[in-house]
Amino acid sequence: SLLVRRVFFPGWPAPHNQVVFAAVEAVHDITNICQSIGEALCQQVAGTVCVLDVDCTCHTQRNSTNAHQQVSVETPKRLKDLAIHVANNLWLLRSSDFSVRSAQGYSGSLVRERLSDLRREFDYTVIHAPAIGASTETASLGHWADGVVLVINAQRTRRIAAQHARDVLQAADARLIGVVLAQREFPIPQGLYRRL
Repeated sequence: SLLVRRVFFPGWPAPHNQVVFAAVEAVHDITNICQSIGEALCQQVAGTVCVLDVDCTCHTQRNSTNAHQQVSVETPKRLKDLAIHVANNLWLLRSSDFSVRSAQGYSGSLVRERLSDLRREFDYTVIHAPAIGASTETASLGHWADGVVLVINAQRTRRIAAQHARDVLQAADARLIGVVLAQREFPIPQGLYRRL
């Protein structure tokens, strides 16, 4: 798809291999968007693709509890061994298997280590992060990844919220590489927009 080409293959100086996707507000679930991007990417590249779902806010309380219970378990050396093999070159890694919390709580150094592990084990990573306003994790993930794509809900997201999200990313030295407008209602058929 055009979105995948623009985000992951922008040309000079190099392609983006590890990109964070995050909604501006927690009420907007972008799980399907991230999965679709992962599927489209794996059809366009020969390398391995991982969709990392770090957004615990979209899951049930039971799954969130399980994620915290697994913090004490030592993470295996290979994240690929924990990931679910979905298709030929596509894997899914859940937040419970991507622990970035130590006994002291959330750890920025663990984020860097885990993302480095993902770079070694997968050619491309689509990171579904929590909404910008819901977690400090997203800015940290964006700092260590190649960039962040904000997902804005055309029906709900206010300009001030989008600007605040941009400011949070800039403060964390995370590179904003794009914005996706979701839930847009087209007054004329979408096919006509493509011809314009």
